[in-house]
Amino acid sequence: MKKMVGNGGQHDVGMKEKVCGWVPEGFMSVNTSLGAGKAFLKSIHHQYIEWGVDFIKHDCVFGSDLSVDEITIVSQMMKEADHPITYSLSPGTSATPSMAKQVSGLANMYRITTDDWDSWRDVASHLNITRNFADAEMIGGSGLLGKSWPDLDMLPLGWLTDLEKLAFDYIASRLTLDEQRTQVHLASGDETRAWIASGRADEIYLAFFNLNNTRAMVSTVMSDIATALPWKRAVRSCRGKEVWSRRNMGVMNHTLSMAVEAHGSAHFVLNCSLKVGIYMQSLSLQS
Repeated sequence: MKKMVGNGGQHDVGMKEKVCGWVPEGFMSVNTSLGAGKAFLKSIHHQYIEWGVDFIKHDCVFGSDLSVDEITIVSQMMKEADHPITYSLSPGTSATPSMAKQVSGLANMYRITTDDWDSWRDVASHLNITRNFADAEMIGGSGLLGKSWPDLDMLPLGWLTDLEKLAFDYIASRLTLDEQRTQVHLASGDETRAWIASGRADEIYLAFFNLNNTRAMVSTVMSDIATALPWKRAVRSCRGKEVWSRRNMGVMNHTLSMAVEAHGSAHFVLNCSLKVGIYMQSLSLQS
């Protein structure tokens, strides 16, 4: 490890009055106002760089533990590295778009949610959060030596630790198949929600989400799809398919409708002869 020297002693490096919110036992912010604090951060990350580490998740510096100074110092170390390093920030407790704008250019990922496990309540709680960050145009923004992305972090799929027993005992995810598909997509709205984005080959990606406890018919009209796109160009018709069911939707001249299972989602790939940049926004839905 490269030796770094600065004013202040080792007992001054940690800020005991600013412990990490989710794990306060010994985890605290680094006092970057002291040379010793800066030296501590630089020496650790210099060691990571020497080891060839290419992904660093920096905890206790974002969300309710925001420390822009600490992030700035580490970000500069990443810039000076002799190989690319993805820089990720955590935790996401109480994270907001305005908070993210302070650090998005310094990192590549930043956590925007607390832990979510295999319950529908946890999955549904993320929907408004993702909408807010999409509306703030934080998706794929300028980042450290590239782009930066809001990070939902956890995918509680497959075999999971049983939180009730807190032991090395594993259970299958309790999310239904429809809920797992919704977890993979996520979006914005009310009891029915939607997500829209564009691809590189003129295609449009559209997803419906049903947060109700019963099956619901979800619809949108072609004009609403056009309104969600930046140039507000009219869309007369689209061809497309639904990804999960592989259903060919044919030509849609006015509306796009599908029955979506409770807590489920539908994901469409549409070709409407439009060329767009990446964009996400809420749609007007009918259900």
